[in-house]
Amino acid sequence: LLALLIAVYACLSVYGISHRFVAALSSAYKPFAAENVPRGRTAIVVLGSGGYTIRDWAGNELSTPDAYAASRALEAARVYRLVNPAYVIASGGKVSGRQGSEATGAIVGQTLLRLGVPHDRHETQITSRNTYEEAVFDSALVRQLGAEHLVLVTSDFHMWRAVGAFRAAG
Repeated sequence: LLALLIAVYACLSVYGISHRFVAALSSAYKPFAAENVPRGRTAIVVLGSGGYTIRDWAGNELSTPDAYAASRALEAARVYRLVNPAYVIASGGKVSGRQGSEATGAIVGQTLLRLGVPHDRHETQITSRNTYEEAVFDSALVRQLGAEHLVLVTSDFHMWRAVGAFRAAG
């Protein structure tokens, strides 16, 4: 049984196999279109992923999103242009207090501003440490902002779990 488990994990670590597995999990989700959102106030929630903060010898810092966070920010900017939502929420805190980089929500928020999302339509949530907390804190923020609908932006392999967490959070 242990050998079988090791073999399964080894197979899933091969890109071609894991990619097909992820594609099967995310096959129910299609590219977002404007007609997917009913009428009413809408908020876009961009889930965090990660980022890097680089420091030079003088102590200057530059924060940048990782590849997944960058792709999520790009998609959120595309969706923003499609539906003209009331708010775009950049979400994600630090996993631990020892994390050297800036909170993911702050990094994605800076990226969204560079991609054309105006400051007055932008909110940042940097308290959460995982998807469950993002769902709880972001859902409360969406309700506080008076949005009736939520568009969730995350990576394809993460969507299934994220949707479940947000449904559980109401």
